[in-house]
Amino acid sequence: MSIIEAPGVAYNFTLDVLFNIADALGVKAEDLLKGVWQTALEK
Repeated sequence: MSIIEAPGVAYNFTLDVLFNIADALGVKAEDLLKGVWQTALEK
């Protein structure tokens, strides 16, 4: 996660990584992309 979030670092990740992150957080991948994951985590 820190590599993906690091400022100034270009890191390409696959949809598999996106879905794995969403699964780990218990949210939908589309919520991560929309930026509504914090609300989704509160459910």
